[in-house]
Amino acid sequence: MVSKLAVACLMILALTLGALGCTKKVPEDIKIGHIAPLTGDAAIWGNWESDGIELAVEEINKAGGIVGKKVRVIHEDDRGDPKTCVSAIQKLIEVEKIKVIIGSSLSSTTLACAPIAEKNKVILLSPSAQSPKISEAGDYIFRIFASSTIEGKHLAVLADKFGIKSAAILYLNNDYGVGLRSVISKDLAAKKIPLLADEAYDAEMKDFKAQLGKIRGASAEALFLLGYPTDMGTVLRQIKELRLRLKIFAPNSFEAEEITKIAGDAAEGVVYVYPVLPSAEHTSCLV
Repeated sequence: MVSKLAVACLMILALTLGALGCTKKVPEDIKIGHIAPLTGDAAIWGNWESDGIELAVEEINKAGGIVGKKVRVIHEDDRGDPKTCVSAIQKLIEVEKIKVIIGSSLSSTTLACAPIAEKNKVILLSPSAQSPKISEAGDYIFRIFASSTIEGKHLAVLADKFGIKSAAILYLNNDYGVGLRSVISKDLAAKKIPLLADEAYDAEMKDFKAQLGKIRGASAEALFLLGYPTDMGTVLRQIKELRLRLKIFAPNSFEAEEITKIAGDAAEGVVYVYPVLPSAEHTSCLV
């Protein structure tokens, strides 16, 4: 994760340097912005990013910076909330006069900020947002993480490999969850695997027993659990409490220690996907 974020930071810095080359006055240092959930349920990703960016900046500055200028990052906490993210990007653009921003971590926050970045011709590069909508968000909007379109297809392939005959989906009702749900449901249909239950939940929910009751009633063999670490951990714990027997598949957001802290042994047996990161000699494929 840190190595990926360092690559992202270096890409941003290269673009910043190009932008500075078109101006008459070069600032005393090079400022870039970073917007991420540094607090809240999604803070695990925001803090991973922040740590990775600072490591990369420290390395760059120790090597003399860029064209002799030190690099400085201004971090803004969007708390995983689209409205807060909008306020953060407006501050970075209007007050700090920043032209290049790393962020945000989530699809919903990235898509909320994208129109502002596009209007102001500010580069916005997300390290981890996955919604397919980001591909069409504008000429100044980029990401370096696999789209939900790719991830969803691999999740559906897993169902095929495990010989699943029927499935259910339980998804977080935001851009990330909806994007994954759309891809998986279409791919299951193409593989002729019946989708017997299709349930959404809101981010603030703590009790999922109503949705799980419907999934139990549908007698699905497998469950695609599409959410963030805190809610997925809680769902798994409640699945165990209800004694549901389901083969559970999850997206890359399952890659977080919070899952086992919340779910305990209820997380055993979950199968999840995670993209293979490029090796150092192949990082050019990200540019």
